[in-house]
Amino acid sequence: MPKEPSRLPDPLPPASLKPAVRRQIGQSLRGLYAETLSAPMGQRLTDLVAQIEKLDR
Repeated sequence: MPKEPSRLPDPLPPASLKPAVRRQIGQSLRGLYAETLSAPMGQRLTDLVAQIEKLDR
């Protein structure tokens, strides 16, 4: 007789965070990604963007 598949547990309700906690998380993430966003693009990515811009013209 085939084995019955195991049942997954019921999902947890979504977590709710206080606005102050959400702000702190947002500030922390912006700080972490600020350097990445301001870094120059690599040559391969620069070439791909140039190709896309040519298609838009």
